[in-house]
Amino acid sequence: MWREIKIVESKDLDQVSALLDIEREAFGEKAWNLEMIKSEFQKHNNVILLLRNDQSEIGYVLMRRILDEGELLRIAIRPAFQKMGYGKYLLESLFKKAKSQRIRKIYLEVSEKNIGAVRLYQKVGFQKMGLRKHYYGLNESAYIMVYPLKEEEKDDQNSH
Repeated sequence: MWREIKIVESKDLDQVSALLDIEREAFGEKAWNLEMIKSEFQKHNNVILLLRNDQSEIGYVLMRRILDEGELLRIAIRPAFQKMGYGKYLLESLFKKAKSQRIRKIYLEVSEKNIGAVRLYQKVGFQKMGLRKHYYGLNESAYIMVYPLKEEEKDDQNSH
């Protein structure tokens, strides 16, 4: 089964329905609605990567770029494809794209109760840097996590 990453841009409005379907499957009641997704399409400082296999769209990631930093706003994988390495693959693809845009760090907030997501983020290199108490309501706080993007090693051939 092949995988392909597509960079989704504001001109790709036909992809909105695919993102909305993934959203609804992955998040149920907490899914973003059509207007929220369309709104993110309009923002030119956002990066949206759509993951496809040979049959359909299976996941996406959305990051907002602010100067030399990124904020991971959303990652969603269809439930039938979760725990198969697709989330990791999608995040690693996002890191490559972020490096190409000279982003130094990517931040995110994640519910402390979302153990699977916290594990995935730690597995790919995110580090906990704080806790926002009651971020998702009275009984649910959020970890603030950061992923420092390493600059490419300089091949300095003149230093020998």
